Amino acid sequence: MDVYKLVIAALLATGLTVILSSKSLVRMLIGAEVMFNGALLYLTYIASLVPVQGAVYSFFAIIIASSELLIAVSIVILYYRTHKTLEINVEQSEEEGR
Repeated sequence: MDVYKLVIAALLATGLTVILSSKSLVRMLIGAEVMFNGALLYLTYIASLVPVQGAVYSFFAIIIASSELLIAVSIVILYYRTHKTLEINVEQSEEEGR
């Protein structure tokens, strides 16, 4: 059971590191998904301890994950259409030059 906790901690740390260190929205989205997969793994771990309640939580989290991914990709597409880039730290002078 300790292996689950180590993998969960590794997924959460990796996702947080990717989110904090990248400037690209796509990389940040991937980091958020890695963190969310760590949370889903934690819910699966809970499901092994409390079968009925954990299974309900896991099912609910999977539904939330699919809708979250759809909304996040839509926001990234909208950002790209308005700014013509996926980098979030664009200099102000580059924005004015367009």
